[in-house]
Amino acid sequence: MRCGGLERSLARDRAHHAERAGAVSFHGMFNAYWEPLTFELPATAAADGSRWRCCLDTAAASPGDIVPWASAPLVAGSSRLVEARSIVLLAQAVPPGSRGADVESAV
Repeated sequence: MRCGGLERSLARDRAHHAERAGAVSFHGMFNAYWEPLTFELPATAAADGSRWRCCLDTAAASPGDIVPWASAPLVAGSSRLVEARSIVLLAQAVPPGSRGADVESAV
């Protein structure tokens, strides 16, 4: 079920924030299954070649489980293994004035 009004409002809000310098795009993966699962990653919308960074992984040992996005390790490839019963949050810098394809289609 989709809530069109809320979806459009959130998309406009994301587009507004993406136009400012230092904007960040997030992608969350939640694995409630009892075995590790591989998730496909969305393509990066940044023309400057920015890649996803892993800033939160609840399966990782501390202090590597939560890392500031700017210094988080880069994610290699187009998929990510998420351990059983864990959460992974990826972040990507969005260049000023850039708008992702998902925002364009939802506005």
